[in-house]
Amino acid sequence: MEVNIRKKVGQAIDKAKSFDFWAWLDERAKLSELPLVGTPDYMFKLGYWTGGMTAAAFFWQVISGLLLLMYYEPGNAYSSTEYIVNNVAFGKILLASHLYGAYAMIFLAFVHLFRNYFVGAYKKPRELQWVLGVIMGAAVLGTAFFGYSLVGDTLSVDGADVAKGLLQGAPLGSLLLNIFFGPGGETAQFTRVLAWHITLAALVALLFALHLGLAEQNGVMPSPKLFNYKSPAELDRKEAPKWWPNNFLYTAAILFWVWGFILIIPSILLMLPQGSIPILLSPLPGPSPTSAAAASIPPYPLWFFLNVYKIVDFQLPLFQGGSGPFIAVTVGGIIPLLYLLLLPFLDRSDKLHPLDRMVHTVIIIWLITVWLIIYAIWGALTPGLPIPPIRVAEVTLIPTAIILAGMAFVYATWKGPKPGNMKQPTLREIAVKRAYATLVLAFLVAVEVIITAALWKVLPDGSFEPMIGVLVGAGLVVFGEIIALYRYIAYPPKPGRSK
Repeated sequence: MEVNIRKKVGQAIDKAKSFDFWAWLDERAKLSELPLVGTPDYMFKLGYWTGGMTAAAFFWQVISGLLLLMYYEPGNAYSSTEYIVNNVAFGKILLASHLYGAYAMIFLAFVHLFRNYFVGAYKKPRELQWVLGVIMGAAVLGTAFFGYSLVGDTLSVDGADVAKGLLQGAPLGSLLLNIFFGPGGETAQFTRVLAWHITLAALVALLFALHLGLAEQNGVMPSPKLFNYKSPAELDRKEAPKWWPNNFLYTAAILFWVWGFILIIPSILLMLPQGSIPILLSPLPGPSPTSAAAASIPPYPLWFFLNVYKIVDFQLPLFQGGSGPFIAVTVGGIIPLLYLLLLPFLDRSDKLHPLDRMVHTVIIIWLITVWLIIYAIWGALTPGLPIPPIRVAEVTLIPTAIILAGMAFVYATWKGPKPGNMKQPTLREIAVKRAYATLVLAFLVAVEVIITAALWKVLPDGSFEPMIGVLVGAGLVVFGEIIALYRYIAYPPKPGRSK
């Protein structure tokens, strides 16, 4: 009898050890039959997953935005925002993380856009995919503008007033004002702005689905050097690894990493003394537009509009008169957008190396350096200050000349693209990395237990709200790293030949 019990217990233990959870889940949910393309081992690096990080931030925005929508009242915008901060459980973290989730999404979208330029991801067969991505980026900026305008503090009201002033100089300005901001009155304006925020968020979701569908059809952009820096650069779908569960696990890891940092950064800022954070970066609403403090705050736009907002201050002849500000926005904002939108049709060559596309590479570097960074910093330092033409020329032409001279030197010393294969790790290298990964995994599991215990201790006390945000964010980041290490241990890369 005792022998039989031991035998059955041993058999149960053996079955538990041999149980493959992912195979069981796949068998039940048919996940491996999804029309999703897996990626080669060398692509499991963050540089290939900038789009996934942007999508993770978007998912956080959808979840947190729906929660905020339960408490927001467009008829009482600022008061309902203050109510969320002061009275809703974890409302301070929720609102701050929604704001910084938007910041993260926009920053990652820019990184994704410019990274894809430098690898030539807008060329055949990904032209339509690029166009959808640029349109989606514009929709994201619009969503962010209308979302921040809902807060009702002095910054959001000033930003909306600036937008109204720009629209007044546009053709059919009165009609556009009515469409975007309502027929008049505070309640009508915030109701209309909320409607646009939700509508554009839905448009982003639709464009994301179409963009992702094309990305799956075309495959992730592989390393250009595998294709001698010539398009089309496409993975062989028949030889591509399976998507499940390798890609799923890495996607989940990225999701938790992004969500963790979206919580950690604003939670740390919430711990700092009030007034120590520049108002442009504050995770909490600014003062009411009717308060005395509002008079001392310049009419800043959101940081990702600072560059275009500064261009409006340029006292160039073209930008003067009633329609001057609208022309400035068109030149400073719409034309760069159109350029990015038309880039696949302006550059029809099959060259993938950025130095083989010198004209467009110089334009992109200028857009990053001058248009996006320098003008934005200038706008933050001198909000609303008129800039004479000679100063505009100095700040614009000097870095432009440096970019042209630097790129000319790089091109003159460049010896051409060097095609090759991606290095595959040897069996020994994989074994060593798996051993280290196992040790780090065990350590991180212990860290996760400590974080969970600390969270359990401080969770009942609402006064520790920012600390709770830090702990939850840290727990998410650590959990994401645990998933990534488990993925590497359970599904290691295929070894290459030893030299």
